[in-house]
Amino acid sequence: MTGRNLTMAGVIWLMVFVMLFALAIVKGIGLLLLFSCWLGAALIWNTLRCPLGLSRAQAAINDDDTLEAGLPGRVRVLVWLEGDGEPVSVRLSVASHSCQNVVLGTANQEIWVPLHPQHRGWTQLPEAWLAASGPYGLVEARRDVLAKDRILVLPRQGKIELSEFMGWLHRRRDSGATEVESSNVLSAVGEEFHGLRAWRAGDSPRLVHWRTTARTGVKMVREHEQPREEALVIFVEPEEGKLGEALIDLAASLVSAWGRGGLRWLGLVVTGSRPVVLHTQGATTPVAEMLAALAVCGAGDDVAVPGSGWRRGAPVVRLAGHPGDIPEELQGSLCRWISPNELERLRWYEPGREVQS
Repeated sequence: MTGRNLTMAGVIWLMVFVMLFALAIVKGIGLLLLFSCWLGAALIWNTLRCPLGLSRAQAAINDDDTLEAGLPGRVRVLVWLEGDGEPVSVRLSVASHSCQNVVLGTANQEIWVPLHPQHRGWTQLPEAWLAASGPYGLVEARRDVLAKDRILVLPRQGKIELSEFMGWLHRRRDSGATEVESSNVLSAVGEEFHGLRAWRAGDSPRLVHWRTTARTGVKMVREHEQPREEALVIFVEPEEGKLGEALIDLAASLVSAWGRGGLRWLGLVVTGSRPVVLHTQGATTPVAEMLAALAVCGAGDDVAVPGSGWRRGAPVVRLAGHPGDIPEELQGSLCRWISPNELERLRWYEPGREVQS
């Protein structure tokens, strides 16, 4: 819908026209009356000409700058002209942000719009409009755009120290954590045992063969046909409220830190109103899909069940506000439970800080 309004220059122009027209009528000055009529005609001409080019202008969200809740970011908007015609100078404005002017012709124009979303999930873009002025800049036409476009805001991510996290994950029972032992806390690519060799710098302590080491006095490690692949399952039970959101932020942080590493398998199980099961396929981990699933998840009773391609025996990190059981498909693994009250005691996790707008 296109609307027209007088600019500041147009308001001054109108006031001058009214005063001169009134003075010409009172004093009976014909030349002044003629000049005031020209001012009025110019204002009417601006009003009629103003929206002609704007009616062909279109805008749509093309991409976002990975928006996170509570942090400033940007959204890329494409603006273009439909059909043939003369180039048009327009301005895109969103809420209180007035963006730069662009001249629309045959090519699409790209505009980055600053945003500061406060909550994760699908978010409606603030009121946006395209504006164009008339030939003399006296009248401005506006047309609402992007009314049906939404943007996905991801959970706020913090910093994960993976080495400390691995130590915490495999450490024996500590305060507030539940643990179910498994004979295999690592899933592996190529489980066939190849032999023993002397320890070298960089070898994982989990590969040390302690019995042989104690007998020979030389630290020996197990060697496999293929490099071992560390695996992790993040099991999330969404909760309402600020504390529940803190657990979602932790889950997103773990997904980003673990899922982008080499030789790591990652599984994500989310229960609630939008249950989902995602995991690494081959050498690819769907980190973006996992973060999107966490962005829209909510509290509920529905449960997703892991299917084929799942790594059995992978350690599980359960993020929930209350004690409970994990699905049968995940049982038999090392399971560590984190509640919202324990977040401040995690030395390997630094929550992301909200930035005030």
